Amino acid sequence: MKKKLGSFLAKALNQELESKGYGNTCLKQTLKKAIDVQELQVGNNTLYSVYAMLKPSNGLFTAEIFSTPSGLELSSGFSRWGWYGGQGDCVLDPPRPLCHCPGK
Repeated sequence: MKKKLGSFLAKALNQELESKGYGNTCLKQTLKKAIDVQELQVGNNTLYSVYAMLKPSNGLFTAEIFSTPSGLELSSGFSRWGWYGGQGDCVLDPPRPLCHCPGK
C-alpha cells in the first residue's frame, strides 16, 4: 500500500503543476521511495499521511490522501521538506518548491 500511495502522491503532484500551467516547464516526478505512511480511520474511509521521496528531484514530499470506496483522493496540498536549492528556479512562487526544472 505504501508504494501505491507514494505513486499516487507523485501523480497528483504532476497533475497539480499541470493544472497551474507548469506541465511543460517542470519535469514529471515519479516515486523513488515511499518512506512513511500514517493511517487514520475516518468513518468508512481511511486518511493516509504519506511521506515519499520523488525522482528526479530526490525531494521529500508529504500529502494527505483519502482512500474511499471509489478510490484515492488528494485531501491536502503538498509540502516539500528540506533544502531544494535551485531546482525550481524556472518558476515563481508558490509552486517553486514543487517543481524540478530541466537541467537542475
